[in-house]
Amino acid sequence: MKNSHDAFINRNFEECINLNDEHNGLTTNLSYSPYRAVFNEEIVKWKKGLETASEVLEGWMKLQLG
Repeated sequence: MKNSHDAFINRNFEECINLNDEHNGLTTNLSYSPYRAVFNEEIVKWKKGLETASEVLEGWMKLQLG
């Protein structure tokens, strides 16, 4: 079990941001698909989740990198 004083510090945000951007692009492409109707609800949920992840990453970077 981790000590309450232990903390994970990520200084390489580039990979996380790039992956989030890649998924965001793929989700945007899916939203333009002629077959999206069946998956539209899931596409909207995924897009919102990616937006939230992006906001969290941004806040995390500000906090850790000052």
